[in-house]
Amino acid sequence: MKYLPTLLVTIIIFKLLFSKKKRRYRKRRYIRYKSRTARIKSNYTNSKKFKTARQRGRYELKKYKKSQYLNSEYYAKTLLPWKTIETDKGRKGEYEVYARLAQLDGPRDFFFNVYVPRDDGTTTEADIVMVHPKGLFVYEVKNYEGWIFGRFEQANWTQCLPGQFEAQKFKFFNPIKQNNVHVKALSEYLGLPRERIIPITAFSDACEFKDLSGTDGGKVPNLCKFSTVFAATELAIMQSKYEMTEDEYSSLCHEIENLCNADEATKAAHILHVREQQEKARARFAGNKNKPAAEDGEEDTREEAELPETVQADTSEASNDEGRTPGEEPPSDATVRVLCPSCGSEIKPWEGGVCRLCGTCVG
Repeated sequence: MKYLPTLLVTIIIFKLLFSKKKRRYRKRRYIRYKSRTARIKSNYTNSKKFKTARQRGRYELKKYKKSQYLNSEYYAKTLLPWKTIETDKGRKGEYEVYARLAQLDGPRDFFFNVYVPRDDGTTTEADIVMVHPKGLFVYEVKNYEGWIFGRFEQANWTQCLPGQFEAQKFKFFNPIKQNNVHVKALSEYLGLPRERIIPITAFSDACEFKDLSGTDGGKVPNLCKFSTVFAATELAIMQSKYEMTEDEYSSLCHEIENLCNADEATKAAHILHVREQQEKARARFAGNKNKPAAEDGEEDTREEAELPETVQADTSEASNDEGRTPGEEPPSDATVRVLCPSCGSEIKPWEGGVCRLCGTCVG
């Protein structure tokens, strides 16, 4: 009988520990523990692909930029995937310019890759067109790197890139004149005075302007970089004396929107025109190359062939030509290359005037 109290206490403790209620409580605790452990393990496995906090920060920044792009007007009108913006330099430059211009207050509408018909039956393509109550803004975007040489009156400008042994030089069509072609075509098509259309040329911040001058030796007009395109546009809006009515604004947006929806026939004709320009440029270069050089004391009458906006010449200077100063005209026997005006990649003759990287119809 002396062991009876001890036995009763043992039974009570056993019932308390292993009762159904206690088992249910322990089961719930176990489920919560397993879920918490699985969540910790999943976070650990996701964080394993980032070796450093900087890599994770870059991933989060990229994710944020992608979400911003998918909610932008540029994506709503172009429907280009985010991967294209990352890989295509031309499209990336257009989106960077748009992202800065989207901060403008008041009514404004953006249109991208506008095919404007010309009097000769061909078309010209404007990168960005912004309709604002103060006027029509036409943007030519150049996402280039390196040094940029040129003058306002020259037909071609030069891009210098650092090479392994010597600098690499590429010629491209004067972007100021190229944008003036867009302005002239829009003015004739829409019936607007040219004073109401403001052309702005924007270069990447990765490039550096060298020896750029205007007509009287001053600054090149309406030339800026991506970081200053917002300020340049605001200044042009403040200086504009033109005020557009609501009816004019809506009709202008409707007409330009029709130009953005170019059919396949228009694009094919645009590519054909680009091919003809390329052939003419090659013929001019071949003619200049075959002309004899001027002798001592005689003036060299050979003229430099003007390149269209899609034809650029590789003018890498020879290793023994060290005396030529930067910005000087390259030799006349430069090899002609066709480069994409958006991303700068070389377009082969058998690719039909379409960039293999970005898919842009050059023009």
